[in-house]
Amino acid sequence: DMQRLALTEYVEIDDRGNLHEKDFLVEEWDILLEYYLLRYETVSSEAARMLEEARDLEETVSITISSRRLELSRLELFLSICSLAVATGAMIAGVFGMNLLSGLEITPGVFWAIFLGIISGGFGIAWALIQYVRRQGML
Repeated sequence: DMQRLALTEYVEIDDRGNLHEKDFLVEEWDILLEYYLLRYETVSSEAARMLEEARDLEETVSITISSRRLELSRLELFLSICSLAVATGAMIAGVFGMNLLSGLEITPGVFWAIFLGIISGGFGIAWALIQYVRRQGML
């Protein structure tokens, strides 16, 4: 029976009310087996296609995550360079702020010269490191 996808047994009732089974039709077997084979190939190809799509999706997600991780590493490197430049300026300011008498503390205009020197030195260190990192291909 093709609608239920099962083989039917044919039964015959004789004059005395006895049941006699008929032989299965070979053609029905052949048709059902061909149909099952066709369904199997369809399901198998669909499963293979879905598996390939899942692998492609996994690869795409992996590439996206790697790209994001690289962006974060670059940002971390940039912030580390900026921190080094600021720390250098803080070290110089700390040296001048030790309350040691050097004569510079009473000279007019020296504060602004040292302040501008620290700021420009910090920017110079940051710029030089960023250029070096870009030449190396890390940023």
